[in-house]
Amino acid sequence: MQTLTFENDHVAEVMRRLRYFKAVPRAEIKRLAVGACQVSVQRGDVVARQGMPLEFVCIVVSGQLKLSISSRDGVAKVLAIYRREDSFGEAQALLDQPSPATLQAVRDSHLLIVEKSLLLQEMRRNAALSLNAMANVSQGLLNMIRDAEMCHLRSSVDRVLCYLRHHSEKNADQDEWVHEFPALKQDIAASLSITPETFSRVLRGLERDGVIHVRGARVRIIDTSRFGELSAA
Repeated sequence: MQTLTFENDHVAEVMRRLRYFKAVPRAEIKRLAVGACQVSVQRGDVVARQGMPLEFVCIVVSGQLKLSISSRDGVAKVLAIYRREDSFGEAQALLDQPSPATLQAVRDSHLLIVEKSLLLQEMRRNAALSLNAMANVSQGLLNMIRDAEMCHLRSSVDRVLCYLRHHSEKNADQDEWVHEFPALKQDIAASLSITPETFSRVLRGLERDGVIHVRGARVRIIDTSRFGELSAA
């Protein structure tokens, strides 16, 4: 990781633009900025390692990271993909626990790193900051439960359909549902407990059947009625 050197006022301005610090007074943001910094990470860089102490909370300013755990045989299970505005470390800060998983950049990214002790101090002072932090933790928990539900579906087709149903968004301009893969397909496949080859094969099959259209990292849901029937089956 490379620490980017900026004046406190610049760091405070970055913080004010993030949803995480919404409704937090400027005075408190300035105090937080004293114990915060921006870091640049390259694809593959490890931000937090499973089992190691974590003395900060990080918020994604740009880029993408993945959270994963490794089994004894070295197989990695992807638990979550973090994008802009997502955060990691609050639960460890509150419980004073080491990182339960490894956080690694899957794309070149910029992060805001805030000292754990300072963030906890300001959370005690400001209810809005505490609620924002807890909302992020709660959203992450709900996402993991939803992803665990997907992995218990019987077939790989069901898992991919469920994933697309949960993560697609309505494009109002073209009146269609679209999805942008947030990470490498191999990481998405790992989060669904299927192989990358199986993931690609399912996508090709759905495209061949006229249900979706895949171009690069973008998926368009072409046959929404049939997609709804399949994903609800």
